Amino acid sequence: MKRKTICSLALTLLMLLSCLCAAYADTGSVTYDGDAQSFVFLPGSDYSPSDLFPDFKGVMPGDRLTQTLRLRNDSDHRVRLYLRSLGSESGSEEFLSQMTLTVQTPTSSLFDAPAHETAQLTDWTELGTIAPGGDLELTVTLNVPLTMGNDFQSGIGYLDWQFKAQELEDPTPPTGDTYAPTLWPLMATLSMGAIAFLLSRRKHREEP
Repeated sequence: MKRKTICSLALTLLMLLSCLCAAYADTGSVTYDGDAQSFVFLPGSDYSPSDLFPDFKGVMPGDRLTQTLRLRNDSDHRVRLYLRSLGSESGSEEFLSQMTLTVQTPTSSLFDAPAHETAQLTDWTELGTIAPGGDLELTVTLNVPLTMGNDFQSGIGYLDWQFKAQELEDPTPPTGDTYAPTLWPLMATLSMGAIAFLLSRRKHREEP
């Protein structure tokens, strides 16, 4: 059985905190490209070409930010996706521990804990199986407490997540052959490093 490995890619989520409101951002997307054996991240931003949450900017302590993340399968095979968290990187724990993060599918809660923890995503967690051309959605919500003060102004925290894609063979064997369907372990891992929360005073001009 031919085994394929997908190269690691960096994914950056940046959040600028600066105005007081509840925000509902546009949809970001992670697309599994079977031909290229990699992931594609959109829409990107000036901060990073792989920034999935360009609208997660412009809020202050006390805000609640919600972002839809669409996972797409651009391949000819069914793909089973997994997610795990490696937690915050060294030096980010105090900053990220001030906030809570939730990750939900339409039917279940995957993560609900302080942002720096691995919690329910410590181990690989199955997100679902996506048909060719199909997609599924995750809802990511960031809660910033009112008590988060100026000590964290312009602070940046780094949070590492990993995706893994497992491409499933056609379950129907060729005529005349009798064998069990097998899985192609396409270890598509990527680092969702650098979730950067940039805390700025309300009087600062908002990002355009």
